Order: sequence, then C-alpha cells, then structure tokens
Amino acid sequence: MSAAAAERFLLRREPPVLAAATFVRQTRTVACGQPRRLAHARRSFGCACWHEVGGEAPKRQKVLDALLKVKPSLNAIDAPGAAPDNSLNSGAHAFPKRFDSQMPSLTAKTLGFSPIEEDVSDAGEQLGWTKVLHGEPITFRILRSLPELIPAESIQIDVFGAEAIDIASAGMLVTCHDTGGDVLGVSRAVDVGEEFVGLSIGWGGYFDHWPVFISDMLAVRESVRYTGIGVEIKKLQAALAAERGFTEVTWTVDPLRAPNARLNFEKLGAISRRYERNRYGESFGVGLYGGLPSDRLHISWRLDDPTLLARLHGQIPAHTTADLLGLLPFDPLVPAVDKAFVLIPSDFDALLKADHEATLVWRMELRHLLPIAFEAGLAVTGFVANASEARNAAALLLTRLEDG
Repeated sequence: MSAAAAERFLLRREPPVLAAATFVRQTRTVACGQPRRLAHARRSFGCACWHEVGGEAPKRQKVLDALLKVKPSLNAIDAPGAAPDNSLNSGAHAFPKRFDSQMPSLTAKTLGFSPIEEDVSDAGEQLGWTKVLHGEPITFRILRSLPELIPAESIQIDVFGAEAIDIASAGMLVTCHDTGGDVLGVSRAVDVGEEFVGLSIGWGGYFDHWPVFISDMLAVRESVRYTGIGVEIKKLQAALAAERGFTEVTWTVDPLRAPNARLNFEKLGAISRRYERNRYGESFGVGLYGGLPSDRLHISWRLDDPTLLARLHGQIPAHTTADLLGLLPFDPLVPAVDKAFVLIPSDFDALLKADHEATLVWRMELRHLLPIAFEAGLAVTGFVANASEARNAAALLLTRLEDG
C-alpha cells in the first residue's frame, strides 16, 4: 500500500483507527464497517478491527507500527511533551495545547461506579453500573438494541419539548456504537419496575483532522434534576471515551443557561472558544426555548488534562464572586485583555416565561460579545453564580489560554 493510499485510509475514511493509533490506548473500536474496507484492512494490517487484535500484543504492535510508518507525525502527537502538529489543529476549533502528562486513570471504577455483574455482553464487555446518589441507587446502562433504545425517543420529547422531526430515533441510535460512541440510559427503581430518567448520546467523530467523542445530547427528567445525575452521566461517558482512545469530548450548549454553565465549566472543567449562531433553527424545542434562535457554544473537554480526576472528585474549588474582583466586563472595543467576564441570566427559564423580549436581548448581547472575545484569543473557562444583583445575572469567566 502506498503512503498516499494509507494517508487517505487513515485521515479520510477511518477516524476510529486514527484515534487508536494516535493514543495507543486499549481501543476496541471497529476500524472498518464495510466488506471492502474489512478486506482492505486485513490485507494492509493483518486485522480488520481491534477486536481481532485482542490481547495479542505483538499483533497489536504490528498494526500500530504499520500505521505510524504511514503517518510518522502520530508519534509526535502521542509522545508526552511533544509539540502539537499544527496540521491537526487548524481551523475554528483551535484545540488547547497537548498536555505534557500521561493520560489520567479515567475509568468507571476510579469514578466510583460499581459494575453490575450480570450486565455484561457476550464478548465480556461491561454494559451496566450502579452508583448511589443521595442515598438512592441509580443504574447506568449502555443501550444498543432497538427495544432498549425506544425509551430514548420519548425522553428527548419530554425534556426538550422537541418535535418528532428533531429527535434522534431509535433506528438511528442503533448505529451509535459502530462509530466508537454509545447511548447511555439512566434509571431508578420505582414501585413498579424502573423509571427511565436520563439519557446521553455519544458518537465517535472527527473534527479538523482530529478524532473526538461527540456528546450529542444529555437529557435528565425534571423530577431528578439537581441530584447530580447529569454530571455522573458525563463522568461515565468520559470513562468510556477514554477507554476507546479518545482524549477529547465535544458538545454544544446554550450559553444562556446558568445550570449548564456550572456543570460544564465548574464541575467538568471544560472550556469553550467557538460560538455558532442558530445551530438548530428557531423551531427546535419551542416548549423549552420559546422560539429563540438556537445559538450554541461549542464545548471542548480534554480527558488528558492532568487535573481532571481531581476536579471530577470535587477537589478543585468552584469559582466565586471573589474571582470577579478586579475584573471588568468584556469590552469588544478593548479585546486585548487576559481576563474578563460576560453576564448571563441567572434563571433563563423564569426570564423566558416573564419577558420573552428580554431573553432575546440577552441572546443578541452574547451573540455580539462572545465571538469577538474568542477571536481575540479568550476562552470561557469558568462560571460564577450571583455575579450581578442588579441584572439578576451569573457570569461566564473569560481567560486567555497559553496557546491562544
């Protein structure tokens, strides 16, 4: 196989293989999904997927060596302390620099999830876990079959107020695992059976020549919000992504929702420096968003951040109003600052019900400010509650990152 052909094989066709070769983790992602590609992979590398490599270290190394000969720069990406390959970092995404430390031990066990012994696939893969939250055992399961995924449709409609046309159908979600992603369902025991209370959808993806785990959706029923289920879903999703070789999880979020900002920037330690206008149109989730333009922040969550485990175990203090002392609101006319903040509503839902026009004003204000801040090299890195009594507002903290 020529170098050019191998380059096309890696960069254009098979992102999961690139992820496996890049990070050299215990990856079990299928490399090729179509018969022609299966034959291609077997001829070129001696296997068609990581399942075939299994625990055979010499055979796995043969695959990795072949991949690295095709794309030598992969060595630089995987090596601790190596300089970033700018060819993988171009474009609007602007990835943070590579961390110099080894990947943290990010597993379901280290994050406090207990495996359900009988919830294992025929291949021996763990599919179910439990965790006690506020004294109540909560069950987390990977959902892959069509019957298992049917409840995922109704919870999207209930939580987001979405129309059928806007949801990810069960028929679509059965392909999730084939990309290196998975669907996670969350349930709790009730008087009769179980109640399906939470959902996350994650796909294996590719952005700017870089493999990413795309956390497409997170839904938690209102009856169990503020119980910690949302952050626990993200933790388990991160463990699964890390196991499959990904070092970054991405998703989008409405910048006006303070609880989401607290989760993303404080509890998880993610950042954002990309803004997208009206991603889903005004008709998406009208019951939840009131027909506003569906502007979104793109979130980047680095799983190779050496402080990640400490943050997920609650060992890094949250930002407070003291962190705003000496800072000024971001001024688009003076963008060359190292730190600033922008205000967001403390309670988006209450404001939307009381004053739709005021909510739209907030939307347009952030649409104006954040893209300018990002263009100037700042990123959203934190959240502060109760930042302004006068405007009943919280704050997003903006920081200039080292690689900005």
